[in-house]
Amino acid sequence: MERERVIKILKDYEAICNAIKLNKKILKNNFNDINEGDVFQITAKKQQYLIDLKTAINAEINKLPLREKNIINEFYILKWQWVRIARFENYSQRRCRDYRDRGLKLLCAQFETNKIISNYK
Repeated sequence: MERERVIKILKDYEAICNAIKLNKKILKNNFNDINEGDVFQITAKKQQYLIDLKTAINAEINKLPLREKNIINEFYILKWQWVRIARFENYSQRRCRDYRDRGLKLLCAQFETNKIISNYK
């Protein structure tokens, strides 16, 4: 998988989490109408796919070596800036970017082999 696509998936992580929360609220409502029942089923399927996608992304990130995993989580999931990451990890900003690049390279191969992630658009 291309590096740009991996970055897009990681940047979409927050939107995926927000969509899961929104769908959860929608699914809490009981739909009595037949047409709304169809919407309920579609939403339930979409919700399950998003949950599976989020779980798969987390699983692949957790397979990374510790340094790379931490940097990827802090930069893409927690949305920290490089200055904060560098201070927290006690590395220079350049070193943090190097670990991020290594992590992305490993994720390219991992995301490619994961069926759920590779089908995400």
